[in-house]
Amino acid sequence: MSSRMKECRAAKAIVLATNRKTRIATVETMLALLACAALLAACGAPINTTQGDGIANVTVAPGIFDRQTEEGSISPDWDGWEGPSPFFLIITDQTDKAAEALHIAMERCMHIDSKGNELTDSALETTNEYTPNYSSPVYLTSHGPLAYLDTKGELPRAMGETMLRVVVDELEAQGVTALVTSPPLGADLIDGTPEWEPAR
Repeated sequence: MSSRMKECRAAKAIVLATNRKTRIATVETMLALLACAALLAACGAPINTTQGDGIANVTVAPGIFDRQTEEGSISPDWDGWEGPSPFFLIITDQTDKAAEALHIAMERCMHIDSKGNELTDSALETTNEYTPNYSSPVYLTSHGPLAYLDTKGELPRAMGETMLRVVVDELEAQGVTALVTSPPLGADLIDGTPEWEPAR
C-alpha cells in the first residue's frame, strides 16, 4: 500500500471519528479537521459527491451540520439540529468564484422555509412558515469563503438539506471545484476577516 493511500485512509478515519463529536471548541482541532477533509478530496475519496456535466466537482464533508450543532428534540415530531445557526465554509483554490457562488446561495437560502421549500419573492411575503432572519456577508477567511444564516439556533432537517443543495448548485453553476464543510462549534473565523465584494 502506498504512503499516499495510507494517508487517505487515516484522514478518512479521523473525519468519521470527528463527526461523532459535535462539541469541538478549539481552533487546533478545526485546522486538523479541515486538513483531513482537504486530504480526502485530494485523494479522490469524497463521502458525498454531486455531479456537474458528468464530472464530480463539489464534495460535501460528512456530518456538516452535526459538527456545529446538536441533534435533538424540541418536540416529539422535531427533526433537525439545535445550536448555532448554519455556517458554510468553502475550501477551494477558486476563491473569487466560490465567494460569488456562496453570496448567491445565501440570497436563495433566505427564501427557504422550515419545510425545505424555496419560495418565490411573493410567496415569501405571505408565508406563515419560518424562514431565516438574516444572512451574513461572505467572509474571506484563510481557509476559504465562509457565510452563515441566522435560524435562531434551530435548523429543521428539511431546511438544512435544501440549503446545502442550494450551496452545491451555485458552486457547480460557477464551475467551482470545492469541498463544502463547516467550522466546528466554538470556532471563530469571522473576527477581523475581510468581506467579499462583487467586482465592479
